[in-house]
Amino acid sequence: MTDCPEEQQTQHYGRKWRGFGPVRNNERLIFAVFDRTPRDGNSLIKNSFNNSHLIAYEESVARQLYVTRSVFDSKIVSPSIPLRGPLVGISCADVTRLRRLRVDIPRGPNRFVNIRAICVLDKVVAGDFDGHATLGYAGVGALNVGKEQLGKVRSRIRLDLATKVFSEVQHPNNNRWRHPITVALARAHSVLRVLWGELSRWSRRSA
Repeated sequence: MTDCPEEQQTQHYGRKWRGFGPVRNNERLIFAVFDRTPRDGNSLIKNSFNNSHLIAYEESVARQLYVTRSVFDSKIVSPSIPLRGPLVGISCADVTRLRRLRVDIPRGPNRFVNIRAICVLDKVVAGDFDGHATLGYAGVGALNVGKEQLGKVRSRIRLDLATKVFSEVQHPNNNRWRHPITVALARAHSVLRVLWGELSRWSRRSA
């Protein structure tokens, strides 16, 4: 109930033949930081992350392996400026560290349940870029805890995201942006990976 089964299957609107497949542990994610993003200097704070977006599995990030600078500017920065102000910089996080983040849920006097805190999905809706991903609370809301306690747990998770997982805000020029050819090759590799999986399943059924 508190794991992230959605991570095992692509959440791309075009399903398995589109995008780059589920987010893998060796990836790195980019969080865009704007002038109106709450922060403390170059450090993120818990309110840098939107609680409602995390509840809905819609806190947007970019997958570094599959995003060029031009896509980042056109698909993330430009549409956000009217609402969030100019881009200040980016903050990055390793997927492995995100998936290792855990939180204690009180279950009585001196009793806790320790669960995963965050899911990482390759969630792409029509109009998104294929290198888009989202973060969401990993089943915390499904646990039987009071509203006040639930709010405290979610607040703790956002604080951990800011202080334990994501880097300090840096200039976008410091990022290793992908070349369009590299992204195209990655897209081809994703198709081949899906095709190989389909062939393997067909072979097992035919055996």
